[in-house]
Amino acid sequence: MGEHRDWSHTLGGTRWEHIDNDWNFPKGVPRITSSALFVDSHGTLWAGVNQTVLYLKQGSKRFESTGAFAGWSVSIGEAPDGTIWLADNASFVRAISTSVGAESFAVARCEIESPKGVVPKCPREGPLVIKISTANTLLFDRNGSLCITTDTSGLVRVPRPERLGSQPSWKDNDALQEFASKDGLSADNGSPILEDREGNIWVATRDGLDQFRDTALVPIALPANSS
Repeated sequence: MGEHRDWSHTLGGTRWEHIDNDWNFPKGVPRITSSALFVDSHGTLWAGVNQTVLYLKQGSKRFESTGAFAGWSVSIGEAPDGTIWLADNASFVRAISTSVGAESFAVARCEIESPKGVVPKCPREGPLVIKISTANTLLFDRNGSLCITTDTSGLVRVPRPERLGSQPSWKDNDALQEFASKDGLSADNGSPILEDREGNIWVATRDGLDQFRDTALVPIALPANSS
């Protein structure tokens, strides 16, 4: 059997320090269950751990639990309004906070544990939820749009995530825009995503590097029989 190594360390000065119960952090967290770390605009560190998310306020040495339920955390991002979003390996992207109620925990668990291919029939409390197949990396651009790279569906864009309804939004929902290999993306498998200083979005896929940028040109729909 393979060895599960604990990845919970911090670099203090010139040497690595092990994080454990002294930081209110669980022992023996396998790497495979969690790979998401994120520092928000307030200096709070968010860490996906097993099937939940912990946070560490700036200057503190004690992690606190959000109470959130998730699959294995994949990526964490911050919206312009300060909302924290989490993507997990169960293909859900949801808004979380430093204090998630018991009902939200139950709803998230219901959604994640529902059989694949079946729309979860779970009660709704109101947190924003997006169902995206094989989500990889979250990025909020300067316009407030949520961009999500995936393993199988290329790039998914949600122009106004804060306006999503209380029911989960699925990939074929009008609120979600998809750009995949059939639309010109170099491959459907994408992971790293970056916004540069000019506002261009760069997406690295299995087969290349793609750039998205604003254009001053406006497309015009012409009649089919025009020449």
